[in-house]
Amino acid sequence: MKGNKWLNAVLPAFLVHLCIGVIYCWSTIKIDFARELNVAVAELEPTFSLSIFFVGLMAMISGIGRFNMGSPKINVIICWALSAIGFSGLGWSINIQDLRVFNLFFGVFLGSAVGWGYLRPIRNVIMWFPKEGAGIAIGTALSGFGLSKVIFAPLMPYLNDIYGLETTVYILMGFGCVLFLIATLLIKRPEQWVAPIRFGVRDLIYLTFKGSFYRIWIMFLIITACGLSIISFEKALADSMKIENVTWVVIVSALSNAAGRFVGGAISDRMLRKEINYVVLTALCGIVGFIIVLIGKFSVATMIGYLVIINLSFGASFATLPVLLKERFPYEALTTIYGLALFAWGIAGIIGSGLGHFVIYDHNGKFVELIAIISVFFFVALVLALSLLLQKKYRANLSNLLYFQQLENRVSEGND
Repeated sequence: MKGNKWLNAVLPAFLVHLCIGVIYCWSTIKIDFARELNVAVAELEPTFSLSIFFVGLMAMISGIGRFNMGSPKINVIICWALSAIGFSGLGWSINIQDLRVFNLFFGVFLGSAVGWGYLRPIRNVIMWFPKEGAGIAIGTALSGFGLSKVIFAPLMPYLNDIYGLETTVYILMGFGCVLFLIATLLIKRPEQWVAPIRFGVRDLIYLTFKGSFYRIWIMFLIITACGLSIISFEKALADSMKIENVTWVVIVSALSNAAGRFVGGAISDRMLRKEINYVVLTALCGIVGFIIVLIGKFSVATMIGYLVIINLSFGASFATLPVLLKERFPYEALTTIYGLALFAWGIAGIIGSGLGHFVIYDHNGKFVELIAIISVFFFVALVLALSLLLQKKYRANLSNLLYFQQLENRVSEGND
């Protein structure tokens, strides 16, 4: 196998995720966006929900049908183009102070760039690691998504103070273009790779009912929605604690997210049942959340600890997902199944951000009340994770599906 799996798969995937992970700087920069657009911060919250919805939608589209074809380089260039259009339009929307234009380019184009760039490089990583080491490789690549916030969360306010927000957006676009260029030059697929199968609607229905996919989908939806309901409001949470410099809080949060992705992937390699990761993280988040609610007092130390746990679990959930699906579904169908699973991320963006907005803004609630609500949901996810763990280990196969496809082809040929 020519090439190097870390240089030609993991590193370019890491660089792509480092670029697109800037979308999670939303909680840090949304106040500045609101000021430049001359709108209330609450009016911008639907924009983030819209962007995450398009993340999930584009991830699903890129994993099904004819869209899951194409070389890794072409797919990185598509992500690059969507990202460049998004940032260019974002700068323009700030210049003309138009919220609708802002929603279009941040919500639709940047969200689509993240969705496309999230799945395709990870699929390439899986192709380079068909048997062992996929977990740590995927976790390393995905850690770029969390580290992006570590870099850009403090950098964006700094550049904003010097150059203004519009110029800052263009600087970020230029920096991203450099990283995308390096990723495009490095990435390539292995010599021995299996082309994905094009599935029809009936095929997808068959596969989604195999391997308990629907339970995995709902569990991942709940975990992601709960995580986003906290992450998208973490700056507001720090402000409510009257912390003067919230940058360090955001950095700790982002480092925890990145660490969760790396550690979650590495641990999943050593576990015979990947579902254990989800059992541990959902139980941990639920129990810690209820302890905070019972104490009823939210100190700075408690807030930091909770943010660390949420972000560790959130990152580990994303890193474990492709490894869990790899164990339960055939390799030829993995891109399609992974894309369908990531659509839960898009739905979670609406639910999570909407839940936080509903509690904090619409009902003047407190973060303790929000934690109480999401802790209940974490325990629901725990029940699903336990049901997957207690289920006899099962791997869906394509034998029945391919048999029926061949039978239908014979009948079709006979009729002709």
